[in-house]
Amino acid sequence: MDSSKRRLEIFVKVAEGESIGAAASFFGISQPSVSAHIHGLERQVRVPLFVRESGRRLKLTAAGATVLAYAQKVVALTKELEDGLQEHRSDTQTIRVGAQRLLAARVLPGIVSQFMRRFPAYRLSINSETQEVVYRLLRAGQVDIALIFTDHGGDFESTIVGHQRMVFVAAPTHPLARRSGISLEELQETPFIEGLRESEFVNQLRSILAKSGFIHRKSVLNLQDPQAIKFAVADGLGVSCSFLINVQDEIREGRLKVLDVRCPPITVPVYALRAKGALSTPTRRFLETVERSGAFSETVEAIA
Repeated sequence: MDSSKRRLEIFVKVAEGESIGAAASFFGISQPSVSAHIHGLERQVRVPLFVRESGRRLKLTAAGATVLAYAQKVVALTKELEDGLQEHRSDTQTIRVGAQRLLAARVLPGIVSQFMRRFPAYRLSINSETQEVVYRLLRAGQVDIALIFTDHGGDFESTIVGHQRMVFVAAPTHPLARRSGISLEELQETPFIEGLRESEFVNQLRSILAKSGFIHRKSVLNLQDPQAIKFAVADGLGVSCSFLINVQDEIREGRLKVLDVRCPPITVPVYALRAKGALSTPTRRFLETVERSGAFSETVEAIA
């Protein structure tokens, strides 16, 4: 039987999920495309592989069960062969990483240094983009790993690789900078500076802050660039809630001050997302380096 690896992969996914829709979602293709692959395989073997039960569920025929056992072995062996050959191909040694801009600028450089010293034969290609763009690159198959602040549901395999601390900051001359034990209620009536409201990322941060009890009642300035937000806050235009890694230099230099707000520590998880299924050896080694480094977790002590 001369069937393509792709056709067998799709057949296995349909059989295991008993659904054309589930396979279409997994491979990121249309349901008619999945159906065309199945019909093509049935023409090759010249027997029906599925019967439709009540609703949209598909049940394997006896012939379908025989083909499934064969297909699972072929797919597994092909994947094993590809993984083994990757060690010998110079053009497969590149790990493509997409990272949210703040993480790419503030956290990744140290991890990259560790990884390249340990695995000098590998190459890294890093895209530094907004969170929305990084996720689109992952969906399009243009990066192998995405490092962002949300897992986007069950579309991809995800691992939490750390947590980033957020702090309320203001200029040292701001009235609240000289106060201790500031209540959230009082803070909510203070002019606030944040990112663009149409940003998915900013709305995610708003939701996290709301769960901590903080609602933006007096948002007076919206800026896309985190650097611009820092400058506006340092100029005394308002207060912001920023990632500690983005403002720690300004805090140490005295240009910004962390406000003493009465609320539990606010942290945001950092996710490493990748396509479902077995990882290539280079990508797996990079992910292991990320997890072991602990670099994506910012501690409270870092404020001091």
